Amino acid sequence: MAGNTAQAIDRQALVERHKIIITKVDALSPLSLGNGRFTFTADVTGLQTFPDAYQNGIPLTTMAEWGWHSFPNPQGYKQADTFVDVQTGGRKVPYNINQKCEAASWLRANPHQTSLAKIAFFLKKADGSVANANDITNIHQELDLWTGLLTSSFEFEGEKVLVKTVCHPKLDNIAFEVQSDLITENRLAVEIAFPYPSGKWGKDPADWTVPQKHSTKLKQLSDTQVQILHNMDSLVYNCKVQFSAGTQIEEKQKHHYILKPSTDEKRWDCSITFAEKTKDKSIIDFNSTAQKSIEHWKHFWTTGGAIDLSQSSDPRWKELERRIVLSQYLTAIQSVQKYPPQETGLTCTSWFGKFHLEMHWWHSVHFALWNRMELLAPSLEWYKKILPVARQIAKAKATKALAGQKWLARKVWTPLQPLARF
Repeated sequence: MAGNTAQAIDRQALVERHKIIITKVDALSPLSLGNGRFTFTADVTGLQTFPDAYQNGIPLTTMAEWGWHSFPNPQGYKQADTFVDVQTGGRKVPYNINQKCEAASWLRANPHQTSLAKIAFFLKKADGSVANANDITNIHQELDLWTGLLTSSFEFEGEKVLVKTVCHPKLDNIAFEVQSDLITENRLAVEIAFPYPSGKWGKDPADWTVPQKHSTKLKQLSDTQVQILHNMDSLVYNCKVQFSAGTQIEEKQKHHYILKPSTDEKRWDCSITFAEKTKDKSIIDFNSTAQKSIEHWKHFWTTGGAIDLSQSSDPRWKELERRIVLSQYLTAIQSVQKYPPQETGLTCTSWFGKFHLEMHWWHSVHFALWNRMELLAPSLEWYKKILPVARQIAKAKATKALAGQKWLARKVWTPLQPLARF
């Protein structure tokens, strides 16, 4: 505001001055792309090439709102097994607080979220050995918040590699393009690997040690497209892979597939779509995904509220503005789900991936304040779906409490039918 003259915010300038730049491997700073229901977290290569370098920080995961798994329950554990009567207000009320029994351990861990796949570069040194994170030099990675495009450049044994990675705004899809002479030298390939869920407390939901507990099946759809079916107990999903012509695919080991680009070109692209049920046979390539991303993020940043602090005389303005912009981006890529978000969104897991409802306020309710109600609305439907269960719990507690106080039941809650409203 200058005097009485209101100036429109240059929204593109506002967003672009907070472009994220990474110049080294940092276990606490991988970058994520997403659409609110699907999130892909990448290292400095633009894919998930060096997960070991991030295991003590934020893991490299591929997570979707539907990626819930449960281990088999042959003992038939149920919630009723964990209830204990607690003296409350002069009466006994049942609470499921017995955490020391086997039923409680199983119920606490199930269901749990899992990472759908690892998508990584397979880089070979000149001597044929496999690269590690220390072999990557001259790192420069930029996340353009205005377009949703992640651009990663680095050198490997003196060879330059340029990678562009992007997430589709409507599909659970990650697409990328790579340019390097390493392709023509047959020293760069891409690995797609499928883990089993860990089902353990912790950040990384993947377990790579039990290949016998799940299965993958590859189906060739065309010269440029394959479909991989991943089956693990209660969770079964498809992975459709679209790639440049001339690509060869082979199974490196169980659940691990290697895509080898043609050595005729030094540019190669790939698009990977995940879904519980895949009926769509359309071709979704890198270019179309990138264009969709550009359109999506331009709409996001040019609608809803915006705050420009650049005219402030307070030297802290830029840091505060940066946090405002990045918070909007982070919640937009992870917290537009059909469920209230967990505290770590779709980046990794906490509480086995389960949400607790104060996070709904932290991660999603702000959408309403920014006039983006359409982003908050999907998760509100969960309250309607859970209402019958909530009523059953309330009714059970009330019925149990009244069992020993018949005189109160006759006086206040006769007949008992109105309790069903709670």
